Amino acid sequence: MSKDRIEVEELVARRVVAQGLFLVDDSGLVRASCQLENAQAVQTIYDEQGRVRARLGLDPDGSPSLSLTDAGGQIRAQVYLKPTGEPRVGLADSKGRLRTKIYLDDGSEPSIGLAGENGKPIVLLGEQDGKVGLVVNGKDGKPRARLAIGPDGKGGVALTDANGQVLWQGGT
Repeated sequence: MSKDRIEVEELVARRVVAQGLFLVDDSGLVRASCQLENAQAVQTIYDEQGRVRARLGLDPDGSPSLSLTDAGGQIRAQVYLKPTGEPRVGLADSKGRLRTKIYLDDGSEPSIGLAGENGKPIVLLGEQDGKVGLVVNGKDGKPRARLAIGPDGKGGVALTDANGQVLWQGGT
């Protein structure tokens, strides 16, 4: 048997049963693993420095998730399904603060939310009950502008101040 090639005849086992599988590079550093954590299967990919960079697995409730981590160890992107099957995507900044959310409510109504550095929502775009809406908030997280378009195509706009008082509104 050569180091780089395994002949088919050399493969004896048709099945491997293990509680964990670890792939190592030439220096012996673990670069990938597949194992059980809290009775759930988890696959992990490590970089050349041994840092976790990606994890694919099942959460304690059995829902699947994928996390991508930067070189500093912060989860920067996560894709998962809620136990009810609704998909979610979250994007975080370098400090680990969730800044962007993409999701489908009830599996069919899309929404995108953006948060400021303080974690408060600044933009929400979505669809609900056949209506499409856009809300733009101030840094305090309070709505300042709203745009809505109904299923009939008619729309409206409202601008408010920091206290929620309507400054201007219009619509069809």
